[in-house]
Amino acid sequence: MLLGAFLVLAAFALLSAARLAPPAPLGPDAPATTFSATRAGTQLAHILEGGAPHPVGSPHNRVVRDRIVDALRGMGHTPLIQTSFSCSRYGVCAEVSNVIVRIEGAASRSAVLFSAHYDSVGAGPGAADDGAGVAALLEIARALEADAPPKNTIVLLFDDGEEVGLLGAEAFATQHPLARDVRVVVNLEARGTSGPSLMFETGRDNAWLVRLLGPSLPRPVTSSLFVFVYRKLPSDTDLTVFNTHGVPGLNFAFIDDYANYHTPRDRPDVLDPGSLQHQGENALALARALASADIDHPPPGDAVFFDLLALHVLRWPVPWTLPLALAGALAFAACVVLLARARALRLREVAFGLVPLGGVVVAVALSLLASALLRATGAFAGPVLAHPTPALLFHAALALGLVTGAAALVAKRTSPASAWVAQGGVWVLVAVLLAALAPGVSYLFLVPALVGALAGLPWAASRRASLPLAALSFIAPACAACLVLFPPAWMLYPAMGTQALPAITALVGFIVLPLAPLVPSDGRRRFALPAAAAAMSLAALGVAAVMPPYSTTNPQGVRVELHHDADAGKAVHRLLTNGGDVPAPLQKLAEGSAPPFPWWGAWRVPYRTAPALDTPGPELADITSTPEGAGRRIRAVLRSPRGAPEATVYLPPGVEVTSFTMAGQAVPRPYASVLWNSGWRRYTCKTLPASGIPVEFVVTNHAPIEVLLVDSTPGLPPSADEIVRARPETAVPFQEGDVTLVSRRTRL
Repeated sequence: MLLGAFLVLAAFALLSAARLAPPAPLGPDAPATTFSATRAGTQLAHILEGGAPHPVGSPHNRVVRDRIVDALRGMGHTPLIQTSFSCSRYGVCAEVSNVIVRIEGAASRSAVLFSAHYDSVGAGPGAADDGAGVAALLEIARALEADAPPKNTIVLLFDDGEEVGLLGAEAFATQHPLARDVRVVVNLEARGTSGPSLMFETGRDNAWLVRLLGPSLPRPVTSSLFVFVYRKLPSDTDLTVFNTHGVPGLNFAFIDDYANYHTPRDRPDVLDPGSLQHQGENALALARALASADIDHPPPGDAVFFDLLALHVLRWPVPWTLPLALAGALAFAACVVLLARARALRLREVAFGLVPLGGVVVAVALSLLASALLRATGAFAGPVLAHPTPALLFHAALALGLVTGAAALVAKRTSPASAWVAQGGVWVLVAVLLAALAPGVSYLFLVPALVGALAGLPWAASRRASLPLAALSFIAPACAACLVLFPPAWMLYPAMGTQALPAITALVGFIVLPLAPLVPSDGRRRFALPAAAAAMSLAALGVAAVMPPYSTTNPQGVRVELHHDADAGKAVHRLLTNGGDVPAPLQKLAEGSAPPFPWWGAWRVPYRTAPALDTPGPELADITSTPEGAGRRIRAVLRSPRGAPEATVYLPPGVEVTSFTMAGQAVPRPYASVLWNSGWRRYTCKTLPASGIPVEFVVTNHAPIEVLLVDSTPGLPPSADEIVRARPETAVPFQEGDVTLVSRRTRL
């Protein structure tokens, strides 16, 4: 019976995995009213032709913008271009150019906004992040032309400057008159180059939007767990801007193959067309649903929700969560009473029935230990692995082996009924606690607890605790656990990399836990499954320990900075990674390691002495300082005599800045720089004019202060050629890419 139960569970797991795969892309001959990834991919290839990165303010950024405008005009739309100077709470400012299309509503000026950003990071062309979103909006703009005029207005926003601080979205939300009409936002993003399109974030009062998802999306992959976790993370997208301004919305992204994110490998030929198809299908379906919805009077309230095999979205209002959990607890209590009356329970046996739960705890502990050891030996050097299957198999088999092994150890000391009560009590208790403390997460335990209690009622009421009759009581909650726990277990690794492996162990352990009472109590047969799982786990661990962490298709991020200190007249090349040690060929070229800048604290990076550049450093010109209150107001022009497109003013710890403006635009207090820069405050202009940009700030210090100025240009001088050539094929630049920095200190 145990083997049959595990086969049923495996079938549910395989079905869940299959449903999490993105749909097949539609071809160029797909009906005009449908979304075709092939047509969108053609647009993407044209927009990114040449494959050059196009960060905000770069020449190629304007080329990409103009190609988007031409594509829209070719469809008969009349795009608007919003050019604005924008500043964010990251302490970053830039001139951005947003492209906007308005599809007039037949009955309402109230608008549904669909947004995607067209700028990339400096390291790569951004085919997925966020070229896929741009291509999806272009295909949606084409498909909507085949529809009747929508009831509500639809606005398509192709915004600029997202990568440096959500600047385009901020400029639209605060400076464009169309923003006043926007009632709801759908944002398209990516943090990888493949995988299903996940609806992972909502604003507050999301119940009315969640209600649209199930009947609208052809293949919904979503849950309130995603929303709960994302709200706890220090991550932002363009939707953050609109949520901050009180506009509700939904956020979609695909996240597999994270190693390609923000690197030169984020190319159209690497992008999975199935992911583009899924993303576009979702957005087009929502465009049509929201075009006819009542967006002016959305009802309040949040929902607990999750998709069922990507077929439909199950949901209920948050206030229902605790009553549902208590109903499950009441049904479970009824089962306990009925089993006790049938004399099928003994307290000692119930206590032994909890031992398999200890197997989950031990499995997680061993998972943490193994992960730490593999990280220390370099097998888990980076955030994601070139060959993750052995590591994933090890952690899953570890949970399976220890849970079933613990059940086998106590199989003779507990009855199926007592073990079922022990397991069910854990599920019910956790479900009630989560329902009270974290409703968005509660369904992970509430659904299996409720299914288990309801499935157990007929068995308990029969007054017969025989194993065949009890099988449904074990298998039903295990299948329910698989349906709700397997999708997050499957997506945890793409979302969090190797850090997620212990959590995957825990989820697999809880999926297996309801089947623990089915472990036979007779002879050696009861240890067959634990022994097989243990052997599989050890073999997988051995393979994971020797597999290289990086490959050409799963590269390490390694970028080179040349830093010229204009005050000292000295320069160094620095080698920075996104995880793990610098590759050996580069390590051989390094002369030592040191913190690059004061705000890096004790974090040391390898460096190599470089020839000094014959160039002046950035400067603050035309400085004036006047008393103001308890401090003084400083006015100056930030310039880069060498013509760098980016420059930053760093103010040291202890200097209290009460206000800062750049080009007359107030810069919000840069909270992030305090977190990342050890108390140094940074103010960056990403689109620095040749003539410089005026800055003005008020400090409480009367004493002189020494500020650090740093300007930046993409690329490296010839002196870095040897280092660049030594970078192995399994390493690529990331984020800003290889850059040249020049610094200078100024006393104010």
